[in-house]
Amino acid sequence: MFSMQVSANFFPALGVAPASGRVFLPEEDQPGGNNVVIISHGLWQRRYGADPSLIGKVIKVSGIDRTVIAVMPPDFQPGFLFTGQYDLWTPLVATGPLRENRRSHLLAVIGRLKPGATLAGAGAELSALAGHIEEQYPGVDPDLRITAIGLHERLVAPMRTLLMVLLCAVGCVLLIACANVANLMLARSAGREREMAIRSALGAGRYRLVRQLLTESTMLSIVGGAAGLLLAVWGIDSITALGPGNIPRLNEVHIDGRVLGFTLLTSMLTGILFGIAPALQIPKLSLHESVKEGGRGSAGMK
Repeated sequence: MFSMQVSANFFPALGVAPASGRVFLPEEDQPGGNNVVIISHGLWQRRYGADPSLIGKVIKVSGIDRTVIAVMPPDFQPGFLFTGQYDLWTPLVATGPLRENRRSHLLAVIGRLKPGATLAGAGAELSALAGHIEEQYPGVDPDLRITAIGLHERLVAPMRTLLMVLLCAVGCVLLIACANVANLMLARSAGREREMAIRSALGAGRYRLVRQLLTESTMLSIVGGAAGLLLAVWGIDSITALGPGNIPRLNEVHIDGRVLGFTLLTSMLTGILFGIAPALQIPKLSLHESVKEGGRGSAGMK
């Protein structure tokens, strides 16, 4: 169980309101007024049995009595900002070394850009602020640098390479599977020469035969995509439970409309792309030649 010390404007900056209770007040992140705590929805259920009267009660946090003032919503987990799953939030009080040691870089700062502001502009202002600190306290922290990093970059950058490698590996597996199915369909179409010749003799044009084979391959790929989607639905809980904790927002992975649309589109394109080769191999044999070939095959089997 992890706890996090936050300033009074932490939750307003994120735009998150508690499911019940209130956020910290400005005076509660000052010395002497910080004996309060906000707990996660998961801890509220696991440890306190979803007691609706818990707000206002005193609990022990690291041996200190703190009053519960809020329970956060079920879907709130700032692990997208900081590694770990947090269950407790207490006021951040700048005392001792945290306040006096100007070389202490222990805090992470988050903020919102005002309307019309850019990340580059914010970075320039922070760099100027770092310069002012050096001017005011020369030699205390001459290497101080303050930079602004976008939330998306903060979330994705550490895992981007790994996830791209994983995506490429999955794509290669898909291509290999499709190529194998295409080879099987080519072999199957070679064994259907007589059928295709008979259909052609009965009036089916080449375009109609190609359309038939493409329809078969597309339906096969859609069934395969549906089976894969069903397997994904069953496996999501296992993947999120067994996955490493450093993958951002892993606990938010779910099947939505975009996944369904991507699966359908990929299945259709796969069926068309890898079904076109067998379709274009439709032999131009006459009915007489195909029946003769079939007769020789039947005689050879006796």
